[in-house]
Amino acid sequence: ELSKFKDYIYSDAEKKVDSICSDYAMNQIDLDTAVNKIKDVDNFNMIVEEHNIEDALYYAKEDYDNKTLAKYY
Repeated sequence: ELSKFKDYIYSDAEKKVDSICSDYAMNQIDLDTAVNKIKDVDNFNMIVEEHNIEDALYYAKEDYDNKTLAKYY
């Protein structure tokens, strides 16, 4: 029972963090807003450690930009 609950909490946090990373990658929100929104997600530290948030956002944006650019080549 506890493992199902933990899976739910992890999954919920992961969806929220992924969504914020996507918004940032698509330039819908700026870096500070993205960092603060991630810190507001319950249990965000199950997904990303606080000192790694900016790195996670950087790589999400780089990944998105690379996929977007790939369309043109």
